[in-house]
Amino acid sequence: MSATLLPLQQRFKDQISTSEEYLRILLLERETIAANQIEKLPELTEKKITLIEALTQTEIDILSFLKDQLGEEATEQPDNAIQTLDPNNHYQLKALLQKARELAAQCKRENTVNSQIIEACQNNVEQTLDILLGREKPAVYSAAGKTIKQGSGSLGEA
Repeated sequence: MSATLLPLQQRFKDQISTSEEYLRILLLERETIAANQIEKLPELTEKKITLIEALTQTEIDILSFLKDQLGEEATEQPDNAIQTLDPNNHYQLKALLQKARELAAQCKRENTVNSQIIEACQNNVEQTLDILLGREKPAVYSAAGKTIKQGSGSLGEA
């Protein structure tokens, strides 16, 4: 194995490892939300930020390597660049790139789901507060474009 592509191979492995850790944090975040342990979310958010920064730097390093080896067009077509650099697939770069992409897509899906869960919880809290505080709900528009005023909620009389 020539040492020329070892740094690129290692960067892909780093990207995969960091993505797996990010996915683990996302799943832990979901468990934390489900267990209503909101006080743990800031710590998890800090870990997510650190991992995203590491992933960003790794991506920059990979694109820089490709650019240095093959020129500017290599960063626009990484699949073609990898085929050019490793035509016999000695370094398994195609498989590493595919694994990194799959993990990135999975992380994106999990992060979206977590965001939707948090948003739904926030909406539920707002609706509960509206009822408890007797707040008027803002006007909404019907399909015909007419204003529909929603009444305030009530728990009943004591």
